[in-house]
Amino acid sequence: MDAAAAALGMASDEIQAALKSGSTLGDLAAAKGVSTDDLTKAMVDALKADKPAGAPELSDDQLTQMASTIVAGKRPAGPPPGARGPGGEAYGENPLAAEFARQAKDLVAESGDYGRTQRRTGLLADFSA
Repeated sequence: MDAAAAALGMASDEIQAALKSGSTLGDLAAAKGVSTDDLTKAMVDALKADKPAGAPELSDDQLTQMASTIVAGKRPAGPPPGARGPGGEAYGENPLAAEFARQAKDLVAESGDYGRTQRRTGLLADFSA
């Protein structure tokens, strides 16, 4: 965020507030008269300088793509963090395990007696929660 703030001549908290209100870094660059290429280059330079120890090496093309995605306000592919599926299961959860858990919950709900259902089905885990 510091690289974007410096390139745009804004404070980090100003940028965060603008992003929360729906603006992208590209929108802010346009409003400040900064080219998206200059902003992207500043972001690439910051990504190179702040690379965590042990992180894999990325090519300039990969870093530019990453920075361009950030400037454009695009999210990484996949569901947002913490997202849940229609049945309440976490995305990426094993679908067979999720179906098994759903069926176990249904058995418990139908029987009204969790202990008896557990003995009948051989379940070892509590799926009633």
